[in-house]
Amino acid sequence: MSIDRKNEYEALLGLLEKGGGNAEEIKNNIGANMILNKNEIISVNETEGIKLKAIKIPDGVKASIIIKEGYKETKPVHLCFGILPKEGKQVIISEIIAKKNSKVKILSHCIFPNAVHIQHIMEGKIILEEGAELVYEEEHYHSEEGLIEVKPVQEVVVEKNAKYFNHFKMKNGRAGKINIDYLVILKEKAVAELTTKIGAKLDDEIKMKEKIILEGKESRGLILSRIVLRDYSTSEFVGITVGKGAYSKAHVDCSEIVMDNAKASAIPEIQAFDSTAKLTHEAAIGRIDQKQLHTLMAKGLSEKQSIEYLVNGLLN
Repeated sequence: MSIDRKNEYEALLGLLEKGGGNAEEIKNNIGANMILNKNEIISVNETEGIKLKAIKIPDGVKASIIIKEGYKETKPVHLCFGILPKEGKQVIISEIIAKKNSKVKILSHCIFPNAVHIQHIMEGKIILEEGAELVYEEEHYHSEEGLIEVKPVQEVVVEKNAKYFNHFKMKNGRAGKINIDYLVILKEKAVAELTTKIGAKLDDEIKMKEKIILEGKESRGLILSRIVLRDYSTSEFVGITVGKGAYSKAHVDCSEIVMDNAKASAIPEIQAFDSTAKLTHEAAIGRIDQKQLHTLMAKGLSEKQSIEYLVNGLLN
């Protein structure tokens, strides 16, 4: 590894650890991992049952992850995508295939500590074969100032008896402009849960469209979002569930806390094409729960401390 690459490697891992990630597992090559700075491939490590491939393209990287049939990984796969300079564009085109009856957890850390004007675009295709289980956790670390545009687009196919859990979290720094577009297709007895937690401030803009199509019999889906808006930030949430399979079930749950001069909208949409499908939704937009706030203040916390406590609880 060249001196420049080593410096980038150490810088990204240092920021990862500062944000709560486990840099030691990556340094010691415990489990599979991939580290990228813009379109530079800093490190790739495979294991017996997990194959990783990365190819440099003009504005980013084309990557693939394949989990071997029947392989169950006890250590998480670490992905670290970042841009250290103040400006730049990063495009990640990815494909993840979890073979039949495999099981793995992927921790994806997206790090932009000095962002002034950065674009981060992810175009993902995920396939879970029969009986596979995949947990995909994506956490973002942004700068406190400047502008970052984040656009994750994901299409997921979950085959019979497979399970997919996606968690997107943006808590530290400015959210910037986040535009999430997820589509999940569930086959027979497949399960999917999409959980999103975002804190926004200043003039941050959050747009989310998450859609689950329950094609298979007895498939189950959940879309859950928690958004906290401060200052004059805005959010638009659309959660869609489509029940096609017999006895399929799905629920959309959106809760947004609006503070200062922020604005929010939430549109839960349900479509049923089978009389036995059960689709439900709930959406709540409002201020901090005053009863909880007063309870914390009665215990000795200031109003500001109480608000931060409740916000952190919602986003963690």
